[in-house]
Order: sequence, then structure tokens, then C-alpha cells
Amino acid sequence: MVAKNCKSERCAVLPLVLLADKSTRNNAGTVGLMYFETMSLNVAITNLTKNLFKRKRPFVYGDLASMEKKMEVDSRKSFFSGHTSVAASMSFFTAKVITDFHPNSKYNSVVWIGAATIPAVMAYLRVAAGKHFFTDVIVGYLVGGAIGILVPQLHKKENLEIGQGLNNQNVPLVHFTLRF
Repeated sequence: MVAKNCKSERCAVLPLVLLADKSTRNNAGTVGLMYFETMSLNVAITNLTKNLFKRKRPFVYGDLASMEKKMEVDSRKSFFSGHTSVAASMSFFTAKVITDFHPNSKYNSVVWIGAATIPAVMAYLRVAAGKHFFTDVIVGYLVGGAIGILVPQLHKKENLEIGQGLNNQNVPLVHFTLRF
């Protein structure tokens, strides 16, 4: 399912560049888990939305596609762009992890510019191919980007507080506090 949403495995394997760095390689288990969470969450939200909205693709309204193509199930899954959301989630995930491991790097702005450009190009190509409306790719970009940034952010230890105590009736409680 991931490869279908990404169309090219290039988007999904983008985080493999993280293995080139020793500090991220030493945390490969955590980074791998975050990658899995990012992809799973992104694909789940994208597919749920596509199946709920069932928006027709732009080519359905034109004369260039055959009636057979227009009647395919996939022709009613335009909103929102899975290609763009996968490209955005993987690009922003990679940038977030790189900049979290190297917060003072002079290359961080280049990393973020690259992360923003990759899904923008994907979005343009999807609209140009007649597969999506502009709103489909904008929402895909925003959803994927948000997931790609939020998943690693939620894994930061300083954002999570776990405590225990007793309530008024001396019943033991456990609480979790998540800071953004």
C-alpha cells in the first residue's frame, strides 16, 4: 500500500539517508519506529479520507480518458493526494530527524528547503497529470508535512511527563502529560 501511495519507492526510502549519519544510525531502532509510525499514520489517514470523500479526479470531467478509466474505483479517490502526502511526510520526517540530531548545523536551512521542495514538485506533477485538483495536493502537503514533523516531535523525552499519585479516595493513578 505504501508503494502505491508513493508511486515511486523513492519517497518512502528517503529516510534511509539518515543511516549515513553515525548519530542517527546509533538510534536506528527509534528512528525506524518513528518512520514506521509516520508512514502508517499517513497512509491510514490518507486512505480513510479518500474512501470517505470519494471525490472524482479531474480527468473524469474531460474527454481524454476512456469511459473504462473514468469508471475505475481509483477515479473516485482524488481527495487528498496520497503521493503528495507521502512525499511531504517522508521529506519533513527526514528533515526533522536530521535537524533534531544536529540542531546547530549550518546546513539545516538547506535541509528544510529540500524537504519543502520535494513534495511541492510532486504536487505540481500530480496536478499537471490531471490526477488531482489544486486543493487535493495542498491538503496532502499539509497533512503529510504535519505528520512528518509531529511524530518525531512527540518522541522527544522532554515533551512527555509520566507520573503517578493518588486521587481523593486514595486510588492509585497514572498520568501522562504531552507538551507541544
